[in-house]
Amino acid sequence: MNKEKITSNILLLITASIWGFGFAAQRYGMDYIGPFYFTGIRFLLGAVVLIPVLALNLKNNNKELLDYKLLFKGGLCAGFLMFAGMALQQMGLVYTTATNAGFITGLYIVIVPLISLFLKQKPKIFVWIGIIIASPGLYFISINKGFVMQKGDFLIFLSIFFWAAHIHVIGFFSARTKPVFLAFLQFLFCAFAGICCGLLFENISLKIISDAIIPICYAGVISVGIGFTLQVQAQKKADPNHAALILSLEAVFAAVGGIIFLGEIMPAKKIFACFLILTGIIVSQLNFEKTAAD
Repeated sequence: MNKEKITSNILLLITASIWGFGFAAQRYGMDYIGPFYFTGIRFLLGAVVLIPVLALNLKNNNKELLDYKLLFKGGLCAGFLMFAGMALQQMGLVYTTATNAGFITGLYIVIVPLISLFLKQKPKIFVWIGIIIASPGLYFISINKGFVMQKGDFLIFLSIFFWAAHIHVIGFFSARTKPVFLAFLQFLFCAFAGICCGLLFENISLKIISDAIIPICYAGVISVGIGFTLQVQAQKKADPNHAALILSLEAVFAAVGGIIFLGEIMPAKKIFACFLILTGIIVSQLNFEKTAAD
């Protein structure tokens, strides 16, 4: 494995840990503020955090290398998918636990290779083996005794289709534009959509924002400003399927964060689901090693 691939994998792992612990902040925030305003404010904050980095890049950048039309298109597409995925995720967190949300979100590893097929990119055999091993985690985490998926879990499940598409869009545009500019634009588009929906459907006040300030700050500065920017940077050199598999480790970090910060209980079936997902990720990466060596 070359140095660039190793660096990308490390950045993706750091991103997964940031996002995973972010589920606890997102779940806590839902006790005080609506999902649309939470999404809009956190991504606006994430965009603000990037402004100094953006200014530095503009100062040192050769403007001839920037395709503004392509950059705008990438930011708009990524921002829309990000808003749809995040809004569904936040609405789901009103009704389910951070642990459940983390595990179910991690299942976008199943959807990413399927999208690859439509894009005429054939995933290798170990990716499919890893998916087969990891997929039953959805059953153990979200289906009750009556074989009915819970409301919150279902909303989270819907969000994974948008996250899977987002992985591919970021993979495409980050290789053709400046990652920090792409990250900034997608944050702005997502923030705008969230605040507009909040104005239509939710109530807001300084008291509400004050009560939710800690989870908003973590979700905005750390999860968005740092986490999503690292993702965009890492995916310049990472295959979308392998990126999705590494990022799905956020499920494990979400479970740990839920236990530590929210006092959530992790029964045996959830521990088994965690084991399945981890095993699936490790098996899937075996193919990555082989491909890198060829």
